[in-house]
Amino acid sequence: DYMDSSLQTSARAYIDCYDANDNLIAELYVRIPTHMGFLFVLKSVVDQLLLIGKKFGFGTQIRTNDNNNRSCSTGLKIS
Repeated sequence: DYMDSSLQTSARAYIDCYDANDNLIAELYVRIPTHMGFLFVLKSVVDQLLLIGKKFGFGTQIRTNDNNNRSCSTGLKIS
């Protein structure tokens, strides 16, 4: 419900876009202050990724802004 905005942390979310041969061809990588709590991606941006990609990877990170501490999710691949 509440996260202190003075914590100096940030969240990162990414969508990796791969071709049929598992080559990375595009990446949507977003950084927001952790206390924001959520992010909306425009449908037109997601539609562009769907047009060029065959497989997709999703992941998140939480880290201190000085990059001394971080926690990463296990990536999720979807084809």
